[in-house]
Amino acid sequence: MKWSGLTAVVLASGPSLTTEQCETVAKWHAAGYGKAVAINTTYERALFADALYACDHVWWAYHIKDVKRKFKGELWTQDRRSAEAYKLNHIPSRRSEKQGISRDPAWVNQGQTSTIQAINLLYHWGVKKYILLGCDAGVSPEGKTHWHESHVQKVDSPYGDWVRNFDRVAEDLGKDGVEIVNSTPDSRLHLPYVPLREALNARSLFTS
Repeated sequence: MKWSGLTAVVLASGPSLTTEQCETVAKWHAAGYGKAVAINTTYERALFADALYACDHVWWAYHIKDVKRKFKGELWTQDRRSAEAYKLNHIPSRRSEKQGISRDPAWVNQGQTSTIQAINLLYHWGVKKYILLGCDAGVSPEGKTHWHESHVQKVDSPYGDWVRNFDRVAEDLGKDGVEIVNSTPDSRLHLPYVPLREALNARSLFTS
């Protein structure tokens, strides 16, 4: 497995995600402590990431030119149409009743969000610890749903479903001895909150 035993930071697009957080992860990543995956438009703040995951064809159609110009990591999707049109890496998704983790490496659980699909893909790659950023699972006090402008394809995010699906993902990962923590401040997810620098566990990088 390509990332066997490694720590991976998953950078989602919730409204709490900041440039400072991304710069902290970039420093940790450059020092060789672990891997990073950007979700959807967060590639713009995480050009250092090893991979970009986005599930929707409309998103890829709008962003593909900019992604190909700027982003040097692997490009992944569950959408076959996008994979064929833009020469992306493809992993099929399925929607299961439980909505947890697929242990079959041939597919990922759909999970109703790119972030869960990416987590499942990294599970197949052997990741042993996940650190989540930008996983607010809700609207900010200012009414924002993302750190960036709204997606081209505007849909209502099923936050309640996401929370329940993340519960099931965490349950499955725990059974396999895989750690998942949330470094997203004030997230609605029921995952353990660990401040980012503590979660990254690289004290020598961040001592002043």
